[in-house]
Amino acid sequence: MSIRAEASDDATEAKGTEGGGDGTLRCLDLPPDQAAGLLENINPHPNDEHIRFRESDHKYWIDDDASDIVSSTGFIHGFFEEFDGERAIRFILRGRKWANDPTYKYYMKDREEILQMWETNRVQASEAGTKMHAAIEYRLNGLPVASEQTSAPEWSMYLDYEAAHRHLEPWRTEQMVYSKALRLTGSIVGWTVVSWSLPLVVHNLDWICKQDMQYRAPDGTIVMA
Repeated sequence: MSIRAEASDDATEAKGTEGGGDGTLRCLDLPPDQAAGLLENINPHPNDEHIRFRESDHKYWIDDDASDIVSSTGFIHGFFEEFDGERAIRFILRGRKWANDPTYKYYMKDREEILQMWETNRVQASEAGTKMHAAIEYRLNGLPVASEQTSAPEWSMYLDYEAAHRHLEPWRTEQMVYSKALRLTGSIVGWTVVSWSLPLVVHNLDWICKQDMQYRAPDGTIVMA
């Protein structure tokens, strides 16, 4: 059985069958011949029947019960302090670069301008990430990808990754998982199988769109990825 988003009066409309839209395959109502070829139907799991999801408001149900459910995203966020934008802006406005370095991205910008910059970047990153997730999911499930998405630089980066990892066999995309005891839910972006011989080796994949990817090297220096 195909896993679909929970239907409701305020559910989002079904998307078309060309990838790169605003939602995952859970938002689609595909004809039977196309739905049969989806990874979720080729490689079903018994737990698929016990969890449902509505993408419009990111709501999960476990056995038709949505009470006390925490998503994995919300669970992880609970371990981090919420970003204090006002505090960050105070540091920016007091910094030497703010008034002296024309190349500084916040040069002579006031509080409202900085907040607007952040909001614009947040929306653009969110939309780009959603579209990239959908496009890759469509490709892994054998569905066509929208031409507007294939022109994005991130798409060529994904194709390079795919070409270098042809030994990986796609298994599932956006597989919903849960713990009934902990009331914890989430979605695994992608499973691929490396080897079917024992011990079984799989990769858990995720795709991130980010302007600047940094990590701290063993010697403590910050490196741009």
